[in-house]
Amino acid sequence: MLALLVAAAFLADAVCRCFLLKAVAHLVKRTKATWDDVVFDHKVMVRLSRMVVPVVIYCFVPVVFADTNGSTVDFVRRISFVFIVLAFLAFVHAFLRAVYSVYSDKEAFRDRPLKSLLQTLQVVAWFVGGIIILSELIDKDPVSLLAGLGASAAVLMLIFKDTIMGVQLSANDMLKVGDWIKVPKYDADGVVTEVTLNTVKVRNWDNTVTTVPPYVLVSDSFQNWNAMRESGGRRIK
Repeated sequence: MLALLVAAAFLADAVCRCFLLKAVAHLVKRTKATWDDVVFDHKVMVRLSRMVVPVVIYCFVPVVFADTNGSTVDFVRRISFVFIVLAFLAFVHAFLRAVYSVYSDKEAFRDRPLKSLLQTLQVVAWFVGGIIILSELIDKDPVSLLAGLGASAAVLMLIFKDTIMGVQLSANDMLKVGDWIKVPKYDADGVVTEVTLNTVKVRNWDNTVTTVPPYVLVSDSFQNWNAMRESGGRRIK
């Protein structure tokens, strides 16, 4: 019965990949919109289909192990649940990257810190997923586990210090891609080419690239020439 269950789970996965994914791809190609071509990309849908095997095992394991003790069923279901969460997190990761690739090509969003937002959402998703997996393995309520982690907030803030500073840099609109900034302490004087949670890349006027940590730009001072550029003039003294 266990062998039949595993075979049925992988058969359901094969059917999903062969028929359902092809049907979705066929429907996407028939639409005039371009965003769905990226969002419903093959890699995104394949990661979603990876949930089929653990979901089938999780649902039908009580039937297979109906005559055995509850601890065996509980153990198999816990492991299946962990794989379901991991497969879902992989799907969310691929989906967010697909959405990022769609909006990063749009003219209206090219000067926005989309990469920082993408990385923030990915960190939050994996953090929440890790809490759910841990709570399932130790048989604790996720809410109570999060409340317990509240006592360790100072440690978490120390670990994610650079990430928090990167979010603050983007949230306060202190700079964006395309701004001309000057950070004398790091010999950076040029155009911002990339803003992430952990780095800010500046292409200097001699075409060298300087990487500046976001916390430096938040805790220290830097000069942003973008307002002068947008004014249409330049004062020289």
